[in-house]
Amino acid sequence: MKGTRGRFGRERGERMSWPTVKLSEICETQYGYTASAQDTVVGPKFLRITDIMEPSIEWDSVPYCRIDEAKINKYRLKRGDIVIARTGYPGHAKLIRDDVDAVFASYLVRITLDQSVANPEYVGRLLESPVYRRFIDSVKSGTAQAHANARALTFFSFQLPPLSIQAQIADSLAYYDNLIENNRRRIRLLDQAARLLYKEWFVHLRFPGHEHVAITNGVPEGWKLCGMLDHPYFEFIGENIGSFDGVKRYYATADITGISITGDGIDYNFEEKPSRAQKAPEVGSVWFARMQETYKVLVFTKTNRSIAESSILSSGFAGLRARRDEFLPYLYLLINNERFHEEKDRYCTGATQRSLTNSGLKSIQVIAPPEQIVGAFAGSVGSLLEQILVLRALNGHLKKARDIILPRLMSGAVTV
Repeated sequence: MKGTRGRFGRERGERMSWPTVKLSEICETQYGYTASAQDTVVGPKFLRITDIMEPSIEWDSVPYCRIDEAKINKYRLKRGDIVIARTGYPGHAKLIRDDVDAVFASYLVRITLDQSVANPEYVGRLLESPVYRRFIDSVKSGTAQAHANARALTFFSFQLPPLSIQAQIADSLAYYDNLIENNRRRIRLLDQAARLLYKEWFVHLRFPGHEHVAITNGVPEGWKLCGMLDHPYFEFIGENIGSFDGVKRYYATADITGISITGDGIDYNFEEKPSRAQKAPEVGSVWFARMQETYKVLVFTKTNRSIAESSILSSGFAGLRARRDEFLPYLYLLINNERFHEEKDRYCTGATQRSLTNSGLKSIQVIAPPEQIVGAFAGSVGSLLEQILVLRALNGHLKKARDIILPRLMSGAVTV
């Protein structure tokens, strides 16, 4: 980072004066710490690749690690650091915006900027964007496991305006991010409310009128147990996608976080799509990732029909189709539930990567309440589900607008 102040230090506002720099010219890099993640508090938080794949870092769910006191300062994260995945999902980056007691794992690279010339919010938002990920996709290596070393990660070139303009651009982009984050919080609250109501009715069995219904061996009178593939309210989607014109966007399991599409996906026509691009979402369906210890669930209704019709999902997803519209909220909350995923994990098989086969899915036993109970449940939570999908669509538009304006702001093509 030596010598950067003389080159970039003058506050000149004219567009023509903005220099193009390589990230390596304005930063120092460091590989992370090798340790095992611990659920109990045995030391500082231990930030991993999986933790930076979320839309924002959820520090409450980040595990801990043991680390020698003599080493902790070397690996301790500071506000303004940027961490980038160098393997698995190379190019995924997060700016550290919080003051936390945390270190970072060895599969991450820490970027420490020369803040005399670079605003962390400005550079951080650029590295968090699809612009940077597309660059890394073009330079990463590896077949079975893609990776990029620190040199490749910092070979990225971009324009660096004066610090005052960097701050203005970062503030403009923060407006979009704040709206997106507010909507994410609302989605989490709505999802939590729907899941709590499901648990109240179908786990604790405090459904409307439960006081007058006898329960035998944990099953209310008039209800029944059945296998997931023999349920009266939904059916398994076994067929693969048929031939289609034009392109559709393919989403791998890595593009899904929780109940949302968070990855960029890749457009393919039918002839060029990868072999795992096999599943066609449809209105009235719910999809979940088959892999063990993986919680990824998607639902498609008339509200997000356009996404269903323009997408392909990986064969790593299993899909279920509601037989009637009023059965969909029950199906969605049955799958978007910790108890189902515990059962899913119990029946996963495989030597290298354990996942749920169709035979395992058939073995999972779930309840089938009377139709009037399922219909009443749809009336109670259906609006919550639609609000979630509307907010998610709004966030998609906000992200698209932000990602369009970001390179234009950072090139000076659009003024703040």
